[in-house]
Amino acid sequence: MSIIRFPEGKKVLTQDGKCIGQIERVYISEFGTYNVVIKTNYPEYPRFEVLMTQLKPEIKKMGSVQEEVYILKKVPIKLQMVMERKKAEGKRVFSPTGEYVGFIERVYTNVAGENIAVIKTVFNELPYFEMPVEKMKAEIREEGGIGEEVYIL
Repeated sequence: MSIIRFPEGKKVLTQDGKCIGQIERVYISEFGTYNVVIKTNYPEYPRFEVLMTQLKPEIKKMGSVQEEVYILKKVPIKLQMVMERKKAEGKRVFSPTGEYVGFIERVYTNVAGENIAVIKTVFNELPYFEMPVEKMKAEIREEGGIGEEVYIL
């Protein structure tokens, strides 16, 4: 007889290493499958369930200690959208000619499923405008030896 460990409390990472939450509980469904409830770090998408087979256990070095984490093979689409929104908020926005326009104040998802950025500008005549995040180009700008991700209209 083998002992099965239940990994409650372990961190869940995306394949590129971003921590999205932790395992809240593991249970066996009525069909005999192991299901995992993952509590996320995003209040807009607080938890979701996956089959245990969607998680790959790995030992990762987190700081100075090695820790057992679980890599999620496929991130749910809704969670990907929330992560994209969070990634864009607060980023600076430039025109195609390189002029500073403003920054992304917040991002929301419209009824068509697009992530729309609300951009606070430096212009008095047009203090705010909205634009789909997907239509802007993200790039890294170097200033003083420090790279910063910005968006180009």
